[in-house]
Amino acid sequence: MPGLRVRVASKRRCQIGEGPHWDEKAQALLYVDCYAGCVSRLDPETHEDIDTIHFEGTIPFAVPLANHHHKIVIGHNHYVKLTDMKKRHEELIAMVETENAGTRLNDAKCDAAGRLWTGTMAIDKKPMNVEPEQGSMYSIEKKHIRKHIERITLPNGIAWTADNKKMFFVDSVPGKLYVYDFDLAKGDISNQKVVADFNHPNFAELAFPDGITIDQTDKLWVACYNGGHVVKIDPVTGALVQKVKIPTQLVTSLCFGGPRYEDLFVTSGFIGLSRDQLQSQPDAGAIFKISGIPGTKGLPPNCFAM
Repeated sequence: MPGLRVRVASKRRCQIGEGPHWDEKAQALLYVDCYAGCVSRLDPETHEDIDTIHFEGTIPFAVPLANHHHKIVIGHNHYVKLTDMKKRHEELIAMVETENAGTRLNDAKCDAAGRLWTGTMAIDKKPMNVEPEQGSMYSIEKKHIRKHIERITLPNGIAWTADNKKMFFVDSVPGKLYVYDFDLAKGDISNQKVVADFNHPNFAELAFPDGITIDQTDKLWVACYNGGHVVKIDPVTGALVQKVKIPTQLVTSLCFGGPRYEDLFVTSGFIGLSRDQLQSQPDAGAIFKISGIPGTKGLPPNCFAM
């Protein structure tokens, strides 16, 4: 497509990059290297990390605290914690499924009211190799936890329409992208429907849906894990509208960012690739920036409210 460019935006190579979130105040990209237990902020101009914190265990997400530049909310095994990236101070917000040693938290995102939505999954031996239907979906409002969905296998991308009347959610291993009616005031979801089934022949070469984001026209953008693409989907019709090739196959997540939210930042990973695949995909694990997408802009992301 004329004008569209895909470029490497990071010097770091992640085992499994995840959870990109554009930090408007810092004009930087907050992201995690899940298996390495790292949370970082990336300067997309220099391709260097500005801040990095290391933890023991998996860190599947990091979301800023509203109105607090250096404070973030992270997932850490079974725990949701408030962390100060400068002072390195931690405060426990919630414990999720601590009675079940066989699960952990995975992807998360905040709605427009500042609730955190996150899912659990069976502890994975390697990416996408997960015991089925062991997870659930939760919302956390301040420190109150609610369970919404059970029998999830691998909870990943979450997004909302601009009017906050629809919520989208990916369960990666069955390959389903769902939509729900969403009540922002009550924090309720209902009326589950399938938007896209990646087992359908139209999506077969794209492997697994992973992280998602949404643009100003309420079109969904999906990272295709093991499929080497980012795709645009019309959630009303389920149609595959656009495909963008990424120069590595393990594409994990994405978000809009940049001064006008016209760039699409895409995370990736290298864990699970063979030696030959790593040689042929030297940028595996990098963060990529897609620019020049015609007529496409994102919206500022939501932060966690205490």
